[in-house]
Amino acid sequence: MRRSDPVTGIERGITPRPHRPEPVPSVRVGPGPPPAREARVALGVARVGRVVEHPSGVGLPELEDHVDCRAATPVQDSAGQLEDLNNLISAGVNAIVLNPSNPDALNSAIETAISKGIVVVAVDAGVTAPGAYILSNNQEEYAYLGAKWLFEKLGGKGDVVYMRGIAGVSADTDRDNGFKRALKEYPGIKVVHEVFTGWQQDQGKKQMLDFLATGIPFDGVWTSGIDNVIVDAFVESGAPLVPIVGADNAGFVKDLLTVKGLEGAAVTNPGSVGGAGIKLAVDILDGKAPADKTVLVNPVLWDNTTDAGRAQIEAAQNPNLSPEWPVSVSIPDWTSYSMDQIIACKGPGE
Repeated sequence: MRRSDPVTGIERGITPRPHRPEPVPSVRVGPGPPPAREARVALGVARVGRVVEHPSGVGLPELEDHVDCRAATPVQDSAGQLEDLNNLISAGVNAIVLNPSNPDALNSAIETAISKGIVVVAVDAGVTAPGAYILSNNQEEYAYLGAKWLFEKLGGKGDVVYMRGIAGVSADTDRDNGFKRALKEYPGIKVVHEVFTGWQQDQGKKQMLDFLATGIPFDGVWTSGIDNVIVDAFVESGAPLVPIVGADNAGFVKDLLTVKGLEGAAVTNPGSVGGAGIKLAVDILDGKAPADKTVLVNPVLWDNTTDAGRAQIEAAQNPNLSPEWPVSVSIPDWTSYSMDQIIACKGPGE
């Protein structure tokens, strides 16, 4: 995944790294007094990258001194994640937070964990194993908001390029549902080209350059978080800009303010769902489980075509972030860290 989007650790151009089964040494989670629990909690983190951008859970000060976080090496395939999950189960953790590579492929290990009393929280993407909790950005609404803005911007008529994530990943499926929900409301909009970017920056940019080279006309682009490089493709090729929808990545947010002639919108997709997932796991262990096993974080859209939207973008931009990082770093009621903390945070082994 990129150094992000999630959507997904796999999201935002993350380069796969070779899988290593051995766990990273435990780290502490943040400053502050522990809640009333006698024993420390061993928290396992099976990542695809975005799951916990900062595995130490920075920004959750109330968890200090009662949480040990054991982070498995980021991997993007189900076989590697299954190995990670089984290692964490054998280590006797109390809870596992994971960013699943597939909604079904990890069920055997998840079900084993739950049968042993281990709390399992999937973040940024869902799983189908009964008993697992899910905390995710509302990916269907993410796609719907951006697509609706784009289709309205085009006056309800035109051809669009549809740039998706990874086929089979639940976040992509949810976003596809949201995009198609908006598409049904605007029958004058046609998808002239659909591709899977793999949530990889280089791949998405090449796909855009290749399509621009065909000369096939189109009126707008919806991206699943691979966005600033799509703007780069237009600029570098000299093609006329069209309205572009992306995520709240620092590079794209900057483009919305600085690239002359660019009209676009960024939809929030905070990478801090990893930290929120840790908070949820600890809440469950403390006997404060939510009534619903699925907790969704609703997105917000910022466009650069209105005064209110530009004001939101200007307030959110941060030149100190990598272009692939989301500028939204905190989730109300779930995380409490500052931008400075998340930039300064180092994970296990760093």
